[in-house]
Amino acid sequence: MKYDMSLHGKSLTNESICNQIYSDLEPHLEEEKIELDFSNVSILTTTCIKGLFLKIANKIPSSVFFQKFVFENVDEDLRIIISHGLEDIYN
Repeated sequence: MKYDMSLHGKSLTNESICNQIYSDLEPHLEEEKIELDFSNVSILTTTCIKGLFLKIANKIPSSVFFQKFVFENVDEDLRIIISHGLEDIYN
């Protein structure tokens, strides 16, 4: 499955948006791969990342998460934010 992370806006900054993204992804968590396309995302907060992926972490272990999820078209600034958010959840 390929998911456009900008489906609910180019700025992923609040809990409401994270909840919408989670609702979109949750039915697909059993799929082998989930590709998250960040090509149109311009702003991302660690709060949003944690809000989204903490819910996913409650459903799948880290070993599965890092094999299942593919982060595509992520610029360097967003990659740092994603890394920090995931470190807090999975460490």
